[in-house]
Amino acid sequence: MPLEAAPGIAFAPERRRGRLRLRLREGADPLLQATGGRLPDTADPYRLSVGLDRAGTAEYLAEEVRRALLPDRIPEGQATAYLLPGPPVPVSVRSSDGTVSFDGTRVRTD
Repeated sequence: MPLEAAPGIAFAPERRRGRLRLRLREGADPLLQATGGRLPDTADPYRLSVGLDRAGTAEYLAEEVRRALLPDRIPEGQATAYLLPGPPVPVSVRSSDGTVSFDGTRVRTD
C-alpha cells in the first residue's frame, strides 16, 4: 500500500478483541468510492480484528506506521487519481435461476 494513500492508522481495543484500521485518503480507493464508504465491518479490507493477546503488537504496528507516514510528505485533500487497484470483478455468479460466468471475453448463462 502506498503511504500517500493512507494518512492514518489507529488501534482501538474493545471488550474481547481490538481493531486495527487504516484511514484512506478520499478518492484513493475505487472500492470505497464505489460503495460510498459504507462497507460493513466484515467486508472492510482496511479493518483487521486483533485478539487481545496481540493488542500490544497491534499498538506497536500502528505507532510505527504513523511514524513512517511523515505528514509533510502526504498531500492533503482528495487524491487526484486512484492510488490502489480495484478489487477483481467476479467471474461467476450463481442464483436460483442459474449461473452467469465471464471468461474475460464472453458472458455465458447456464
